Amino acid sequence: MLGLLAEALDTSISVLVPIPAGKLRMSDLRVRAALNQRNAASRLGIGATTLAEIENGVKAVRDDLVPKIAELYGVDKRIIAEAWKRGHEHRETRAKNL
Repeated sequence: MLGLLAEALDTSISVLVPIPAGKLRMSDLRVRAALNQRNAASRLGIGATTLAEIENGVKAVRDDLVPKIAELYGVDKRIIAEAWKRGHEHRETRAKNL
């Protein structure tokens, strides 16, 4: 839906939902690429559950997937690694606080 709205307004999703670069997580990058989880997973050749686990920091992103995700999301490979790390750290912090 955000992709359609951004297109209708002739702007980008990042303008509609501003998240500082240092706080972006994997799911944010996917949304900025105007992809839902199921479509992104399909295009990456993995299951939606696997992508959800990667986005939530449960499962590490495989080295062979990093360039594919980077290309699909239109970002540098380094951004993928940093976003995954933030998601993983967020999950670890939440687990400690429970």
